[in-house]
Amino acid sequence: FVPYPPFEVLYDSEQPLTTVIKAGRQVSKTTSMVVQHILQATSIPYFNILCVSPRELQAAKVSTLFLKTILEESPIGKLFPSIRDQTKHFTFTNNSNIILSHAYLEADRVRTITADKLHIDEIQDMNPRHLPTIENVLAASTWNLTFYTGTPKTENNLLHYLWLNSSQAEWCTRCEACNRWNIPAVEFDLLKMLGPWTEDISLTRPATICAHCQRPLDQRKGQWVHRKPERRWTNAGYHIPQPILALHYADPVKWSILLSKQEGQGYTSVE
Repeated sequence: FVPYPPFEVLYDSEQPLTTVIKAGRQVSKTTSMVVQHILQATSIPYFNILCVSPRELQAAKVSTLFLKTILEESPIGKLFPSIRDQTKHFTFTNNSNIILSHAYLEADRVRTITADKLHIDEIQDMNPRHLPTIENVLAASTWNLTFYTGTPKTENNLLHYLWLNSSQAEWCTRCEACNRWNIPAVEFDLLKMLGPWTEDISLTRPATICAHCQRPLDQRKGQWVHRKPERRWTNAGYHIPQPILALHYADPVKWSILLSKQEGQGYTSVE
């Protein structure tokens, strides 16, 4: 069992109006979001969710590899089966719907959709001019929930702008040896938290270390701290870099790959 405590906040019964998730590659962002969509759609009657990706292939991938697979093979899908599913439209017995679309070149295809929750994935690749049209699908909803998720490539994109206007929460972990609070952001402690590779890296001997005393740091004991707490329920933002997830810090192979990329051997940021 691999724990994902940073994602637990997604399953709280009370959710902010807007959520921004700035995540590294391969941190189970898509899986976690799809599970949240399914739980909400199956527990709230007549609840409509629109998931928008930049490109059609990305939307099809989310549908086939994540949404359809979870519905067919997991306990969630067995408890709440969809009564009708197409490639990009899933309807449940309580008349809730999950619809997938794309809007890289233009957003006209979503104009006729009415949604209670809007999820725009890979937001860093979206054209900002299309955002007002896409967000208008929530105009008639009393829920009006919005999720933006993506992976930072540069600071000159829509994801970075949305992050700056969010609560900017970081997964902070206190070192039990020296009491130092470690903040996994590049401008704080992230790079100093990357411990050396050892063959015994595991859950009980994590690869992340304290930026001050260099002792192993158990990310399972971390907690979210919002830089802008006044935005917590209106514009929540969560930064999920690779090193705070057990599938990286507890796996010697994954950690070796992460260190090599951090050193410039291939493109990808630990952020």
